[in-house]
Amino acid sequence: MDPNDSWSQPRKTFKLRKSLATAPSTGSNTKQKSISQELLNAKKPDISDNDRPVMTATDSFATPSPTSRNISTSNSNKRRNPFGNVENVTTSDDKRRRLSDNYFHDNNKATNSPDMSPSAVSRKATAFTVVADRGGGGVQASNGLGSDYRPLPELPMDWSLKNRVTFVSSRPWLWGEHVSSVQVASSLTSNVRCLEITKGKHCLDTSATSKFYSHTYYWQFPTLPGVNLFPRYRQSRLDKISLGAELFRAANSEWIQSLQSVYQLVKAGQCPYFYVCTQLFTCLFRAAGISGSQQILALISPTTSGIRAALTRADVEFTLPLRKVGGDDGDGADGGETADDDCCKPDKDGASDILESLGIEANSLPGFAGNAAGAKNTTKSDVILDGRSDSLVFVEGVECQSLLNYLLNAKLSQGPNELPPTILAPVAFPGATLKSLKVKENVVGGKGGQPKTFQIDVTGPILPHTVQSLTQLSATYSQDFTLRTRTQEDTFGLAAFTLPPDSQAQPAFASANLNDCGLSEKMLAKISLVEAIKDDKVIRSIHVKQNSYKVLEEAIKE
Repeated sequence: MDPNDSWSQPRKTFKLRKSLATAPSTGSNTKQKSISQELLNAKKPDISDNDRPVMTATDSFATPSPTSRNISTSNSNKRRNPFGNVENVTTSDDKRRRLSDNYFHDNNKATNSPDMSPSAVSRKATAFTVVADRGGGGVQASNGLGSDYRPLPELPMDWSLKNRVTFVSSRPWLWGEHVSSVQVASSLTSNVRCLEITKGKHCLDTSATSKFYSHTYYWQFPTLPGVNLFPRYRQSRLDKISLGAELFRAANSEWIQSLQSVYQLVKAGQCPYFYVCTQLFTCLFRAAGISGSQQILALISPTTSGIRAALTRADVEFTLPLRKVGGDDGDGADGGETADDDCCKPDKDGASDILESLGIEANSLPGFAGNAAGAKNTTKSDVILDGRSDSLVFVEGVECQSLLNYLLNAKLSQGPNELPPTILAPVAFPGATLKSLKVKENVVGGKGGQPKTFQIDVTGPILPHTVQSLTQLSATYSQDFTLRTRTQEDTFGLAAFTLPPDSQAQPAFASANLNDCGLSEKMLAKISLVEAIKDDKVIRSIHVKQNSYKVLEEAIKE
């Protein structure tokens, strides 16, 4: 570069200055201020009314100072979270609250919250107020139900057999008559293998229909195609069945083997209970630990003086726990009556001895106990007690083996060809057949101004744990429904029985003894609880709402 050449000022188009003003600047400070002001005006975002941040209760309503305005303007240039709202980035108080904070929060935050008025806060707080239950001494949520509602887990264990159970709801049920092949296979596998559909490693269908039908199976012996062998009490229709003497003798032989096998299962804790249904009575065997019992026990209901006399001759020690003190019996005997009482003494009449030598109970014949020869040794208590629920017989411990021998040797078969009694159990035993309850779906009403209701009818020999399981499952999927049952008449005494205090054990003993009984953990915990002393534990008609139940008045009148 030639030193003689002078430096020339570049043209204005090459000036590194961003200025929109056309007038010449007066000074450097004025130029810098105009440039900064123009840059701020150019970078100021255009915020619509929908995008403007919502002012919370903690924000100040005073006019912001220039310093605070500059800070808020600079913060708006930051990149926002694409998955968040504008309210989530303006202030820290607008963060999402936990579920518990929505109902149990400070009064200041509740009052200052823009989306919650004081009236709404009071309503939510009232809905979750915890009150003391005066009836049971427990604690329950105030859900608007009356004091006559009890928690559904406190539903008593009804040991009577049911012929029909009906579930009525104003909304359609998730299960009905039509079941897919996958649901049938899953429910059947769950019941036979004693699996819980909701637990464990398996590939079973977990739908509500599969859960429902998994509780509708039971095991029965004997079975005849087209012949209903339940109920058996006072059923004379089976007397006309004639399939050949050889077939019935084979059935009797298998019945003896099945009865011995299922008794051993109960004795070992592999089966919780089973029923023996005859034309004269129904016998229930329960394993040790059921309802808090220390050892195996058996209940027979109803009984007559002839049956009690036969038990006495078979050296079976028993008591009559439901016999009322004084009352209508006339002799003032207490509830602990034993086999040595007058009602258990056998008749000494010659005709009675002849009939009993042939294996026929004298009092089982209609009109025989009413004649002069048969009734001369019958006391007043015998006449009143026979055939009633108060005549229930209680056998406990080693005496159950003597009772089993009596059932094996007694002439309990029915019909000219000796059809053996029916055995019902919740788990499999030798010779038993797996059968299912009949499920029928009905829609009632819907015309003429009548409300439409959806009914599920379950018919068959419904065992106690089945009623509990179906009720708990229905309460899971329906918050408001009605349950109606029809109880077998000869099993009312089984539900009225309460275990004596001297025969009760700790619940831990039951859970340890019945781990492999075939019932679920929840049902095992329910069935092993010590029964409370109540006047009536028979489930007839109840209303279930919000996991609580109430006994209906129609059941009380009945």
